[in-house]
Amino acid sequence: MLVIISGLIILMIDIDSTLKQQQLLTYKIQTEKTADGHVVALFRDEMKTFNEFVGFFKKKKESPKTPPPPVYSSADIQRAYGVAPRTKDGRGAKSIVPGLSGPSSNRVGSVNRSMNRFANTKGYQSAIGRAEHSDKDDQYNVMYGGGKFDTTKGHPDTVVSGGKGSPSSAAAGKYQFMPSTWKGVTGDLKTPMTPSNQDRAATSLIRDRGVNLDLPMTRRSVNKLSGEWASLPDKSGKSRYGQPVKSYSQLKSWFNKKKSDELGPNYRDAPGANYAR
Repeated sequence: MLVIISGLIILMIDIDSTLKQQQLLTYKIQTEKTADGHVVALFRDEMKTFNEFVGFFKKKKESPKTPPPPVYSSADIQRAYGVAPRTKDGRGAKSIVPGLSGPSSNRVGSVNRSMNRFANTKGYQSAIGRAEHSDKDDQYNVMYGGGKFDTTKGHPDTVVSGGKGSPSSAAAGKYQFMPSTWKGVTGDLKTPMTPSNQDRAATSLIRDRGVNLDLPMTRRSVNKLSGEWASLPDKSGKSRYGQPVKSYSQLKSWFNKKKSDELGPNYRDAPGANYAR
């Protein structure tokens, strides 16, 4: 069978009784002008299957193009996370968003909101724990007076005498939870006093006292916590419970050290910056 379509001479050769097995011999007509000015027709043949032939006349659909990934500026990053891109010296760039980090000379670093909150939380936990245990951190299994207890079990609920001139207490754990406090914050006196449970309970108490964990430790935040922990000073620098206290400068030093340990050795607090590095 011979078919002529728009400059194509198509010769169909029946190889099989089914149409799909038929082959098409196509001749594409090309014209060229010879040196003496005559036009001659040239034919280029190419074997095609029937499916390829039909597909030749179908409009080809272009595959959708994947849009390029968005490019965010430093300002976009700072507005989204309160941070600036890290510079080669390991610190942040100067703030380009007004009010983000106080004076424009301050430099903020690549610490996003959740990282900063986590590090602040660890800073408070360490400072409070050290204040309650004479500069010793992670004293999760220590009761008032120095005795030990099993942290896989609930609160020991044991009153210990402080000796002559010292009060008695049933406080236990890193944060020296009283039995009533432990029951109130966990819902059950028998809740195991594991390190993770103690940390969560302390964080809950810190928040309940109105401390914003997005911000570094301040005298105001310590004053709020002095109602919860006797070893922390109020705004006058004294314990609300008439017990020895740690100075604010000591607490701040412990807080900064732990925060630095969490965020890295180049951590710095910039005045007015919530997310400084």
